[in-house]
Amino acid sequence: MNTEITKEKRKELLAWLKRHEEYTRENTIEEVNINLATNGSDVIITTNKNILKPQGRVKIELDMWLKGWLNKYTKEQEFKVEFPMIYLENNGIYKMTYYHKHYSSSEINKSKLVNEIIEQTKALLNKENLTINDFYGVNGYGEIVHYLDEKGRKNWDLINVNICGVNELRTCKYDDEDNKKIIDKEIFDLKVDDTDKIIEELEIDTTTSLGKNKINIVRLFSENKINFEFFMYRGYNFESIDAQVYVDSSKDMVRAINELIEVMSIKPKFIDYMGEMAVIKFIPNERFYFRRWVDYLLLLISFIEYLESISIEGIHLEFDFSPFENEEFIKVNNDLEVRENVKFTKDLFSYTDR
Repeated sequence: MNTEITKEKRKELLAWLKRHEEYTRENTIEEVNINLATNGSDVIITTNKNILKPQGRVKIELDMWLKGWLNKYTKEQEFKVEFPMIYLENNGIYKMTYYHKHYSSSEINKSKLVNEIIEQTKALLNKENLTINDFYGVNGYGEIVHYLDEKGRKNWDLINVNICGVNELRTCKYDDEDNKKIIDKEIFDLKVDDTDKIIEELEIDTTTSLGKNKINIVRLFSENKINFEFFMYRGYNFESIDAQVYVDSSKDMVRAINELIEVMSIKPKFIDYMGEMAVIKFIPNERFYFRRWVDYLLLLISFIEYLESISIEGIHLEFDFSPFENEEFIKVNNDLEVRENVKFTKDLFSYTDR
């Protein structure tokens, strides 16, 4: 194999090295970091040197461009934006580089670039909500420019982003979408008419005394009318699972509720008396996250089935939908255990301090 460099190739390589050296010399910036030493009194000042990315028009590719994780030390959510940028023009200094930036959970929502990419991709795919899988094969263009920041220091930015294309390979990944079970799809992809299909796939019996409650619960999911803070986001959780208790006028309300609680194998933590009815609230003894949307749905269905198992003359139980209407979610720790196939059980939901 002939590895000899021709005169033309050598001349071309030397010209590139000269351009690169000149660019590096003129576009190296220094950043000062001031930190407190571990002894609590010394101040340590360090200097980082970074080379500005060359100006020019670039093509960007957004496969897995946004990643998130939980910092195991601070227990806070962190995100990383990273994607390749292929130069279409930049005087031949680089052929490709990467956009790379870390964000906290509060910073990511305020990033102009992140919001531009998301809004344009939503329009391109004609979808209101997205997961990271929706960006598979999505690409676009932008422009890298240099500017002076508020302190007069030279820096670079990616501007004029235009998300405008989807690679043909994307279709290969989603060839089986039509064959997927409804319960295996992302909740964002559910449709209004999926209610009956979900009931069928989960083999939910809707012919029972609270069958309409079950249908209405499934409909909340299929119509995307349930707050994602209840079951999808780290740092949030459902507050409780509630039931409405209706007592015949011939019975005393308080005595009837005490009779109900006495026979219940799973005890509620709170009882709210609200005129002609009462609401009993069940709070999990330990908080957790759901692996999939369908796991939260199955928990609610198992709760309704528990209500159906209770039969006392003069007392009627109904699932309480008001927490969904009133958006009664709560904030919780970021690092809870993730569970699936959760059932409404005595160990998990029964209040024992009675």
